This record gives sequence, C-alpha cells and structure tokens, in this order.
Amino acid sequence: MDERNDHDQVAELQDEHLIVESPISTPTDDMAFFHTLREVVRTEHLWQWEAGADDTKSVLKTLSQGIKNAGGFRVVGDATLEDHVFDLTLWLEDQHVFRLADIDVMLLDALSLDLGRGTLFVRELTRQGLMYHILVFGEARARELQVNVIGPRMQHIRDLGTLVVSSVDSFSA
Repeated sequence: MDERNDHDQVAELQDEHLIVESPISTPTDDMAFFHTLREVVRTEHLWQWEAGADDTKSVLKTLSQGIKNAGGFRVVGDATLEDHVFDLTLWLEDQHVFRLADIDVMLLDALSLDLGRGTLFVRELTRQGLMYHILVFGEARARELQVNVIGPRMQHIRDLGTLVVSSVDSFSA
C-alpha cells in the first residue's frame, strides 16, 4: 500500500514539474517582441504622422536640434519620415565611448527620451553599424523612430558581439 502512495506522489510531482516547465507562448526574439508591441500601440494610440504636417515638421526639427545640442553624434543627411516612422542616421563622434550602454545613454539623452515614461527600444546589428528601433507611446501620440548609428568609432565598441540578429542583411560581430 505504501508503494502505491509513493508512486502516486511521484506522478503528482512529475505532473507539477511538467506544468512549471511548459513553454510560454510569447516571442523570444527581441525584434519579434518589438513588432508585436508596436502593432498593439498602433491600434490603441494615435499614430498617423503625415510628412507635410506641421506637427511632423516640428518633431523632425526637434530631433535634429536635440542631437546637435547634446553632442557625441552628428546627423548624417536629414531626419525624414518614412511610412509614419521617423528615420535618422547618426555618426558616432565621441572618442570615449566603448560600450553599448554608453551609446544607449547618449542616444536617449540626445533624443530627450525617458525609458520610465513609455519608451521601448531594441538594438539591431547591421553591416553599417547599429540600428535602434524606438517606440515612444507614453505621450498623447505614439511615435516610432529608426535610428542608425554609424562611423569608424563603432569598431571600438567592446560588446558589439553580444548582439545576435536573425535578419538576412545583418551580421553578428
């Protein structure tokens, strides 16, 4: 009789163990998670940005001006709006940056973004450098920014190799 109880208890423990270890159906890839969240934000928040609108021009001007005032980066070309996404390319100029976290802080500062107020970003390693996908949805109107960080200084970033990207035109250092 004790043998049967022991067998039942072991079976119960195995069942509980299986329940705990069952995979959760959430995206494991950062980019997949970003795109999923972006779609939720697009449906729940005001999103549309038109290229010729005054508010769009104001955002583009503010972005360029903030980067110029913050230092560390130089805007390459013009900040543009493509398919409701603000797109800009930055040249990394700061000689004292050696870690991804340093670039993150500099970029958030230059763009005047606060992670505590509804901002999400993911990084992607590309052939040119780093691409930041940024979603700001804590304000009255959601914004998506795509920021490319390029330049010869990127070669000195020590922890670039920690980024793993699954896209075809990207690589892992």
